[in-house]
Amino acid sequence: MKDYLALTKPRITWLILMSTGVGYFFGVKGPWNWIGLLHTILGTGLICSGTAALNQWYERDSDAKMHRTQGRPLPAGRLEPANAFLFAVVISLAGFVELTFPQAGSYPFVSHYMVDAERGAHGMFKVTG
Repeated sequence: MKDYLALTKPRITWLILMSTGVGYFFGVKGPWNWIGLLHTILGTGLICSGTAALNQWYERDSDAKMHRTQGRPLPAGRLEPANAFLFAVVISLAGFVELTFPQAGSYPFVSHYMVDAERGAHGMFKVTG
């Protein structure tokens, strides 16, 4: 189980989730919604974790050649590549489903909670477009 957790790069995922929470806070319109924040954090965390695991699966051969990355679960042989790939795809799809379908508002394929987080990020960083 520890090796599967290592595939998800929990420290990087944590940083992304903190940014998502701040974006949600600044983007939410109307009253604060804890359930909305929970769905946004859960879905984003699953997608981030799945993406990190897919990245480690994809780069396992080059990771085996570098001293710094040889101890990761796939290059070290502690996990089978097929199992790591399946794990990554399943949690990525679970995150997609979480963000897409639970309380989808007027935005097709994107829950309104994720739109609130994006709206907040645009406001914080003055992104136009």
